[in-house]
Amino acid sequence: MVGSEPIEWAGTDSTQKYVTEGGEGYTYFYDGYYNIFSIDVSDPTNPNQIGNINLGGSPGLERRIARSGAYLYVPRSGFGNPQMNIVEVSNPDSPTLVTSSNAKTVRNCVVEGNYLYTSGDGNINVFDISLPSSPILTWSSPVPPTWNAFDIAVNSGYVYVVGEGPGNPLSIVDTNSKTIDSISLDAYANRALISEDLLYVNDRNSHLNIFNISSPMSPLLISTYTTLSQPPSAMAITGDKLFLASIWGQLEGIDISDPFNPIQFDVYDGLETWDIYGRNNYIYAATNDGLKIFTTTSDTIVPEPATMFLLPLGLAGFRFFRRKKR
Repeated sequence: MVGSEPIEWAGTDSTQKYVTEGGEGYTYFYDGYYNIFSIDVSDPTNPNQIGNINLGGSPGLERRIARSGAYLYVPRSGFGNPQMNIVEVSNPDSPTLVTSSNAKTVRNCVVEGNYLYTSGDGNINVFDISLPSSPILTWSSPVPPTWNAFDIAVNSGYVYVVGEGPGNPLSIVDTNSKTIDSISLDAYANRALISEDLLYVNDRNSHLNIFNISSPMSPLLISTYTTLSQPPSAMAITGDKLFLASIWGQLEGIDISDPFNPIQFDVYDGLETWDIYGRNNYIYAATNDGLKIFTTTSDTIVPEPATMFLLPLGLAGFRFFRRKKR
């Protein structure tokens, strides 16, 4: 299998970890133990950690983070005390906590334009972030029949919500007209992603469902692909390639140049992955072994030789290692 070199790692850690792109040349890694790391990836073959911040506060199941300009939005469940942390990263060397406020339960958040969209339980919340450090709630609504929203994807004010509910719903929310509709899937879904006029949805039956959403309130299913990951923990697109990551150890690459006929082109095994994103033909992965970067310019998934090992130690601090190139 391509890229099956051993991982040099002195231990494992299974807390949820997330990664988000930080604009040209930077990425931000959340380790599940209060810490956000700023990483210089201007040379993806040689990433360097340049700063960090410890958020403190209540522990608990962490959620995917979002970025708008120089601000990160970090939702945290806090075991019954949910919070939304806002971190300023205008100086990546020195991230700064701007505010930490009580929030409704949040499973995911997405930024589009001047709005922050969050989902949690069966609700969708819309915040105006024209002033990024001070979000203003502009609308909040249940999303029937979804009662447990796992993920959201946003396109021009239309929010697509996947999760548990009667009929395995894919709910569509027009936040402009405040209308809500839904269609049923074969199984409830846990991941959604939009690229141009296509919506990609992964369900618990290991299906990648591709919808045409040129008519936003009426998604049209155009193809279904059976994946290896069950269920995938994250999904990302770079170029005409889609990647599915799994905490069960697989990173699957799918050619979506023809969305009517998606085709697997490679699989990388043996890396437990919580979150990924794609940029400029690279995949950045938040794994139980830290940050891993893959190049995807050919029809293979190849790990870059430099891997960042971030060993979280909670409130006690952190240690930082980078594997040497061979």
